Amino acid sequence: MTYLTLVSPQFLDNLRVTAVMAALSQADWPIQVAAWTQSSLASDAGTLGVLQLQLLMQGSAPPTVQDRNQWLLTLADEFACDFAWQAGAPAPKRLAGFDMDGTTVAEESMVLLAQTVQETTGLGDNDLVQRITAMTGACKGEGAGAGGLVQQMTAMTDAAMGTGISFEESLLQRLALLAGSPYEAFVQASQRFTVNPGMATAVAAMNGAGTLTALITGGYDPMKSTIASRLGFRQSFGNSLIFDDNNRFTGDCQRPILGKAAKAEILQNLAAQHGWGAKDSLFIGDGSNDLGALQWVMAGNGLAVGWRPKPMLLSSLNAIVQHNAASLLAFQGLGGV
Repeated sequence: MTYLTLVSPQFLDNLRVTAVMAALSQADWPIQVAAWTQSSLASDAGTLGVLQLQLLMQGSAPPTVQDRNQWLLTLADEFACDFAWQAGAPAPKRLAGFDMDGTTVAEESMVLLAQTVQETTGLGDNDLVQRITAMTGACKGEGAGAGGLVQQMTAMTDAAMGTGISFEESLLQRLALLAGSPYEAFVQASQRFTVNPGMATAVAAMNGAGTLTALITGGYDPMKSTIASRLGFRQSFGNSLIFDDNNRFTGDCQRPILGKAAKAEILQNLAAQHGWGAKDSLFIGDGSNDLGALQWVMAGNGLAVGWRPKPMLLSSLNAIVQHNAASLLAFQGLGGV
């Protein structure tokens, strides 16, 4: 039996449920709704409506996961909902891995750090802007227009999260630009993150259900540790920056660099330590450096979740969250806190 879970603040009346049923009947492949239930879920960002449908596939499914997800995204956009498509009934996961930048928090660490450094130290003179512009052009494989530190750092981050240069190379290039920045700027930046809607509820509820929650990021301390502590993650993994004896940033980080491959390795190692597999696991991320972890979870029939995901992830997801991370609880049959 296939289970489709839809979560939205708008699923509060029978008219909308009827509209969803009608939309499903117009799918490009035959779907029959065998049963459905409606419930609600409380989160830090408001009450959510949950519609869970048991589906019978009356013919061949969509040819690819990407095709299915693209069709479901159209449905999700129409009804402003998050969704999960699972081969079995929603059940709690034992391990939940969370990407940080752009997923657990709205900002990218490096962009937020650049903003803070610029505001607190005045870093960003003409020479620096020129260097950043040149490096951004190389990073994206194209020319780059002039711009300030924040704008160029944003472009470099986007390139690394998309289909541009490797995450590791981009990380080292961007870190080098901030060499000499005081440790205090990093501390200040760590206090400015915006936690995405429902993340606090999701982590707290999963902790309460006995799930091992882990923040697994290519970001760095003290930002990573601040978010892990703030939300109560049971474990956290990230990169460690190197500071000199005067508490000035050297522009480098400790090796090995936690990048794309490392996220999947950490998730798999955590699962193996407890005798769990991918089917017992959840991972949520938004960009290319999350792909390995998502693919491992997806291949093992776990819960591979995209948070407002980049298009390259669509073939490696069975759930997409665009509105409220508390939807993760409904995908597992859990309530809020």
